[in-house]
Amino acid sequence: MINRRYNIASILKDMIKNLPITLVILVLCTILGAAAGFVSHKRDVREAEEINNALTSENYTGDSDEIEAIRSYEEALKSYESALEMAIKQRDEKKAYMDNSILMKIDSENIYTVNCSYAITDTDNANDIIQSYLSYLIYGGMREELEEENKDLNVEAWMDVLQIGGQGNSLNIVLSHYDPDQANEIMSIIMKRIENKKADIAAAQGSFTLKLVDNSSYTRIDPAFTDKQIGNTNALRTYENAVVDQTNALEEYKSAVKKYKIKNGVDGGTKSVRSLAKTLVIYTAAGIIGGLFLSFTLFVCLAVFGAKIRDIRYIDYSGICLWNFSNSEDIDKLKAVLDKNAVNCLAVFDMRNASEGKEIINLFTEKGIDSKVKLIQISDNDYNSVLESEACLALVKRKKNTYIEVEKYKQFCEKLNMKDLGLVEI
Repeated sequence: MINRRYNIASILKDMIKNLPITLVILVLCTILGAAAGFVSHKRDVREAEEINNALTSENYTGDSDEIEAIRSYEEALKSYESALEMAIKQRDEKKAYMDNSILMKIDSENIYTVNCSYAITDTDNANDIIQSYLSYLIYGGMREELEEENKDLNVEAWMDVLQIGGQGNSLNIVLSHYDPDQANEIMSIIMKRIENKKADIAAAQGSFTLKLVDNSSYTRIDPAFTDKQIGNTNALRTYENAVVDQTNALEEYKSAVKKYKIKNGVDGGTKSVRSLAKTLVIYTAAGIIGGLFLSFTLFVCLAVFGAKIRDIRYIDYSGICLWNFSNSEDIDKLKAVLDKNAVNCLAVFDMRNASEGKEIINLFTEKGIDSKVKLIQISDNDYNSVLESEACLALVKRKKNTYIEVEKYKQFCEKLNMKDLGLVEI
C-alpha cells in the first residue's frame, strides 16, 4: 500500500501553488478580525460609559448599600492620602534639617566653642532684666537679625548649638560650632545685639550696668552631640519608612477601590478604553495570523485526508525515484539509469491519457533516449505492449490522479515482474 509522507516545506509549497485559495482565506480572516475589533471597541466604549454614568445618573437603580460602600471607601481614601501627606512633610522637614543644621555637621570630638558671660549690676531688678534678655535671645527673632548682619552665616537650627542661661545677675551664652570663623562671627553679632538691646530693657526695667565678664573660645569633646546626631538620623529613617509604608498602603487601597467599583459598576472614570486604531491593529493582526494558520491547517487536511495527489513529494514510494522532468538534469539521470540496467524497452504509463504524456515522450526524443530505447505510451488495457517492456514509469498529474491509482500501478508492475523506475509529475 502506498504510504503518505509530509513535511512543512511541501505543505507551504502547496499553499503557494494554490495562492488564490490561500489569499481568499487570508482576506476573509483579516476582514473578520477587523470587524471583531470594531465590535469589541464599541462594546468597551458602551461598558465604560455605563460605568462612568452609574453613580451620577439620576436613573441609577443600583443597590444603595453598594453606593454607601463606595462612599465609605472614598472617605477612607482621603484619610490615607492625608496620612501620606503628613509623612512626606515630616520627612522633608527632617531631611532639610539634616542637610543644613549646624549640629549635624559638628564633629563631637572637635567642637569649637565660644563662651560669653555678662553681669547685671547697679540695680535691684537684676532677675527681671536677665529674663528680658533671655526672652529676647530665645524668642526675639535673633536668627533673622543674624542673617541680616551676614547672609553667609549658617544659622539653620542655631538654637540647637546655643546654650543660653541666666542665674542671679549673670547672663551666660555658649555657642558650639564646626567652623571657628562662623562661630566667632555669630557670637560677635550676638554680643553687639545684647549691647544694643540694653536701652529698650532699661526703659522697661530701670537703669542698670551691663558688664562683660568673660569672652573666650576653646575646643572640647562632647559625646552628647553624637547621640543627638544618631537620634536625628534614626528619626529621618523612621519618616522615610513611614512615607514608603503610607505610599504602599495608599496604592493598595486605590487598587482595591478600583476593583470594587468596576466589579459593582457604580463609579465613573475607572474603566479605560483602548483607542479604536489600536484595537483594529491588534484584531487585524490576529485575523492575519488566524488566516495563515487556517490556510495551513486546510492544506494539511487535504494532504492527509484527500484522495487526490496534491504533491508528488507526499508519496512514500519505498525508495523509488520521484522524477521532475521540468528539470532537464532528471532526464539525463533517467537515461543513465536505463543504460546501467540495459533497459531496451520502457513503458510509460499515462493513467489519465493527458496531453502532457506526449510532451514527456518528446522530451525523451530531444535527449536522444529514443535511439537506445523503444518508448511506448500505453493505457491500462494495452497488456501486449506492457509485456514487451522491461521497465516502466508512471505519469502523475497533481490534483488529477489519486493515491489509489498509484497503488494499482505499483501492484500491476509487481504482477508482471517489471522494474519500476518511479513516478514523473506532469
